[in-house]
Amino acid sequence: SGFMLNSVNMNFKILNEFGAEFTGSLTDIKAINTADNKVVTLNNNQLNTLNINRATRSGNVITASEKPLQFNNANSNAAAFISCLPDKLTYQGSINLNPLGNISAYNDFAYYNTGVRILADIIIPLKFSANYFSLQSDADIDFSEIKQLDNVKGGNFVILATNGYPFDARLQAYMLNAQNQVIDSLFINGANTLARGQLNSQNIVVSPSSSKIYVPVSTDKIANLKKCRRIRIITKVLVPPGPPDIEIRENYEFDINVVAELTYKIATSGN
Repeated sequence: SGFMLNSVNMNFKILNEFGAEFTGSLTDIKAINTADNKVVTLNNNQLNTLNINRATRSGNVITASEKPLQFNNANSNAAAFISCLPDKLTYQGSINLNPLGNISAYNDFAYYNTGVRILADIIIPLKFSANYFSLQSDADIDFSEIKQLDNVKGGNFVILATNGYPFDARLQAYMLNAQNQVIDSLFINGANTLARGQLNSQNIVVSPSSSKIYVPVSTDKIANLKKCRRIRIITKVLVPPGPPDIEIRENYEFDINVVAELTYKIATSGN
């Protein structure tokens, strides 16, 4: 599967709070997604040679020197770099402080808690193309002490969903035991897809769609629920074929309600 943002603007400021110039070079900057084993190297020519002026001061008030850097679709592969969805960044480089030697008549300075800082402002419009991508979340639970489960003999959980997003969503949930092993799933494959909203020719949602998903509740399912210590929910987001660029708008909504339709054994006693 692929996930590609339509455009990215990465704006950086390197702040030099030292009273001395420095030069530097940063190379082999890589975005690493360790979960998917993906690596993307940033292609640009702005970091090969960095020359940054010294800070200035008036009394003990320091004014940092700023070096702005901008990466976008026009001057780099910024979109591909961020689309990797990295959890690590690596780089190589070197910095030479005071490369010009003593040109300030011994007035270079450095104050405690000052140095070189980098400020980042990354603007990512929510417009992208993808075949699919997945979202995962875990939640700790413990039904082992809920005795009422023993009285449930069958039925269904009914998932009522309204999808106002421009893509289908396929749901699955897994039960994990105390050893963190998967012992069961909840949704039935082939009957666990929430239909996307109705689209116009620009892939913009003009009206949401409603879906109903049934989760059968059997005695085996109840037994596994009592052994379950964690629920892992995986949502696979399916997008239109092509795939075209998709824009996410703030008025899009996704609403889910769960209704239990269960057969429950009630013990009675008479005089």
